[in-house]
Amino acid sequence: MNETLAAPATGATSKNNQDKLTSIPTKHELCIHELLKAGTDGINQLTALSTYFDTCLNTTVSELGLKRNLTIEREKRQHIHSAGGVTYFCWYWFATRGKAQQGLDALNLLREQRKVAHLTEFESSKLLERFPETFLKPVA
Repeated sequence: MNETLAAPATGATSKNNQDKLTSIPTKHELCIHELLKAGTDGINQLTALSTYFDTCLNTTVSELGLKRNLTIEREKRQHIHSAGGVTYFCWYWFATRGKAQQGLDALNLLREQRKVAHLTEFESSKLLERFPETFLKPVA
């Protein structure tokens, strides 16, 4: 008679599966990384969808503000769609190097929770150099 172990009823997984799951970046981690890579140009829904498949960027950004205490600027900008018509997307970005540093700190904390190394000093400095020291108000 072959005995097989049933999966725990609590939804718990084996240790190997837990290790695999913790190596997958969270949606918050992916969003923060995209915001840092974009600099003050920012990201929009199309960016999030094409890079890490986030279909509700506005909710992700709101969660980053509420749960991670990050300040992310936002602005509606015009976009010309494939048929030549005009539509609008909300763009999101860190306004200053200080705000981007807070994002980087949150990103590294999320990486640490997954037992993954922080971004290197070189990677971090390359990301942060995309941001001004002080807020530059966009020209209308």
